Amino acid sequence: MLARSGTSLDLMETRMRYRLPRPAAVAGFTAALAVLIMSGAVPRAAAAVPPAVATGPATGPATGPATGPATRPATAATEPAPAAPRQAAARQVLLINGDRVLASQGPVGVRAGTVLPAATKNGAGSLMSLVLGGKAYEIPVAAVPYLGRGLDPDLFQLNALLGREAGGRLPVRLSYRGRVPALPGVTITSSAGGTAEGYLTASSASRFGAALDRQYLADHARGSYGSDGIFAGQVAIALAETAGSAGSARAAGSARAAGSARAAGSARAAGSARAARTSAHPEYSMHTLTVTATNLTGKPDTGDYVIVINADNSNLFGSNPSEAVSIFYHGVAKYSVPAGHYWAVGEFGGATRQGLMPVGRVVVLPQFSVTRNTAVQMAERAANSKVTMVTPRPATAQETNFWLLRSGRAGPATLVGWSDDNSPIRVTPTRRPPTVGTLHAYASQELASPAGPSAPYRYELSYIDPRGIVSGQRYLVRPADLATVDERYYQAGRSPAVVAFYGSLPDSFSGYVEPYMSPLSAPSSLTAYIGGNIPAMTWGSYYDVLSKNGRRYESGQDALFRVFRAGAHMTETWNAYPLHPAVNTNPDPASFLTGLMPSATRAGNTLRLDVVPFGDNEPGHLGTGFAPTPGAKITGSYQIYQDGKKIAGGNAVTPDDYDGYFATHVSLSPKPSLISFEFDAARTGKAFPLSTASHTVWTWSSTHEAGVTLPQNWYCYIKDSEESQHCAVQQMMTLRYAVARMSLDGQVPGGRQVVDLSVGHLQLAKAARVVRARMSVSFDGGKTWQAASVTGRSGRYQAVFYAPAGAYVMMRTTAWDAAGGSVAETITRAFRVGA
Repeated sequence: MLARSGTSLDLMETRMRYRLPRPAAVAGFTAALAVLIMSGAVPRAAAAVPPAVATGPATGPATGPATGPATRPATAATEPAPAAPRQAAARQVLLINGDRVLASQGPVGVRAGTVLPAATKNGAGSLMSLVLGGKAYEIPVAAVPYLGRGLDPDLFQLNALLGREAGGRLPVRLSYRGRVPALPGVTITSSAGGTAEGYLTASSASRFGAALDRQYLADHARGSYGSDGIFAGQVAIALAETAGSAGSARAAGSARAAGSARAAGSARAAGSARAARTSAHPEYSMHTLTVTATNLTGKPDTGDYVIVINADNSNLFGSNPSEAVSIFYHGVAKYSVPAGHYWAVGEFGGATRQGLMPVGRVVVLPQFSVTRNTAVQMAERAANSKVTMVTPRPATAQETNFWLLRSGRAGPATLVGWSDDNSPIRVTPTRRPPTVGTLHAYASQELASPAGPSAPYRYELSYIDPRGIVSGQRYLVRPADLATVDERYYQAGRSPAVVAFYGSLPDSFSGYVEPYMSPLSAPSSLTAYIGGNIPAMTWGSYYDVLSKNGRRYESGQDALFRVFRAGAHMTETWNAYPLHPAVNTNPDPASFLTGLMPSATRAGNTLRLDVVPFGDNEPGHLGTGFAPTPGAKITGSYQIYQDGKKIAGGNAVTPDDYDGYFATHVSLSPKPSLISFEFDAARTGKAFPLSTASHTVWTWSSTHEAGVTLPQNWYCYIKDSEESQHCAVQQMMTLRYAVARMSLDGQVPGGRQVVDLSVGHLQLAKAARVVRARMSVSFDGGKTWQAASVTGRSGRYQAVFYAPAGAYVMMRTTAWDAAGGSVAETITRAFRVGA
């Protein structure tokens, strides 16, 4: 479960991602999709897709829970990281409770996602990440007990959602008895014969989520789910068909068709969760598996849930949530299963009189056998090991994550993941590895320094337990296992802001550290300590500046995933002026999480361009620009020429594009030619006093591309939605600036100014030698100009000039390469000279 605190929807609908370039056809939001679908500009992957894991010998069951050591040092992980397939671009989908998930292509066709919670303070936002039968699910905690008892699992299955959400709506089909139900947030479009078609939107789904939370709280104490309230009249809700979504196994007029597992003897028919969960494998002899559970007081548990999976072959039992998940009623949950080895995990917490609880306690039974009617026991008390990371400096946990990755002898591996903000997770330590398949346990925490006058700091930590067991969850953090990053956040004028880190484990997305949005007052700085015992753990981060009331995103930067090496000490600058058009750069191409499209590619005779209007000067940062901001005027235009003839151009701003990037493509003639790309970007208003406008012109030689293949983790498009690695990176030049003595508010002292200028080409381009650069500056808005003294060579230059106090510096920079390419850029109000 991903327990999330209430967060501004205006902020959440635009952020929590690192960027993937995307085709122009899906470059921006429409008004209807502003919250639902963020095509492409999202994290490449998130929590959820397990790799193939080596299995152990099948010689018998493992032992039950045991207590792990109280303290242990951080030791290097010994598990090798399997190679990860390339990931396809991702987009955002809506869950029925208003949570949104950034979903992307995972290994073997499985989708993976991370959660953008709804802007509500109820339970909407608490989710369980689950991979069963090779399918990834994100299931709200309040929805888990209703799987197969009113809610179809496909409502939470990412592949299904990606295939059926359309037009900014989540299409649903209702089945019912009697009158057409009036469900909160659901708009009915047609009804007949006990079925109805309808949909939810982002805002209306949040209303349904609030109603589902209330229903869950009412049902939890009695362990009876799906028989009254919003599910009265045998209401069942499923994901409806949409145009192009053929292939669903759902029968017309029923939300309980194949895959739903609303089986005979279900809790709806019995009025409780005590019925046996049955497997659809009549060729096997079936046995009754009884899982008993006691709560913290030692009394029979009611209302919490257990997941049971076959360890010999997950396809035999547990391949879908309706089959695998059962609810405890008076301490009992029953299944009908074939003989074999199994494993189970129970989650206890659920609800209190005060409302929904975070995860609480996770009880693990790593392996047991079923050869006849069998009973196994769970005790909430056994989950007695609190995930705790003891840091060198005092720090308080803000986010805690715990994952179990379990493979069997055959069939897809299973992942179950939990995450909680500001609350503990306690788990059951185990003593011996399973003998059938393997078990991997991971824990992560994000911690913050105590409030006070001292400079703030954060810890971003991840640990893997020894193979096959769940250890005692107290981790001693050693300074030698950490990278130290001095983070500097620039902003002209004081504003509220947020900063967040997020990470993924190295084994093909088996765990994802959800972003915890830490508030700060920009401009600001902090120190980040990043590490643990997983050498190839990868981390991304972002910095967002908010409106004065803190409710609306206005600007910021994102950083691509990369590995921070233990012992490293580095400085990272965010939003440092001057802001100007930035190109896609990957500082850590080996990171298996990162896939990136170069900013200028040619496939055959198609040229594709993708730039960030207002990026900063840190490699790997992806900024913003054209996202609409109340009170600001935002404009942009572009022109593309081939041998001096205009072949494309127009408005570069997409209405309601909450991403703010620019992307386009154009057909070129096949003959060798000179390409010129002109790009103008401007944003003015109280939120943007500096780097208000830029005019950039790139020129380079281009020819028909054939037979060129990009390396791993790079891609391009050969059609609007078809990825390829067969394209050529263009010889487009790049500029980066570093202004000496700049304070975090974008000001420099008067007098002598020094600007370090880096000139280069796009990553992967066949770069020609940089031969010359020059810079001019103006202090009167461009009426008069003076040349700066520029020294250096081969792309590394230093410009020196003198600026009067109180002036806004306007910069004009030009550079050339030996192949006849060039870049010329003018930046208005690039930075300010202090009084």
